[in-house]
Amino acid sequence: MGYSDLLPISYGNDASEIVGHDIDLVHGLSHELDVTIEFVPRDMARLAEQLESGVIAIGVVPTTDISERMQLSDSALDLTLFLVVPDCRR
Repeated sequence: MGYSDLLPISYGNDASEIVGHDIDLVHGLSHELDVTIEFVPRDMARLAEQLESGVIAIGVVPTTDISERMQLSDSALDLTLFLVVPDCRR
């Protein structure tokens, strides 16, 4: 599985373990299929190449340029980003 630091999808914790939403899903899938999963750092500049060559078989694809070149599954998680900032009027 291709991964990068992308909260809450995949990230390194204080114990230097790769954790996150997709990491949990992939661990469950690998257990169900009785296979071993290998986590590979994802290079966004070469993501299409990594997927096409088989270096990465499963991964989070947050950009539409990749989805135009490849067939992808439906999204398992839709996120809304927001910022919390101090109120400048106070």
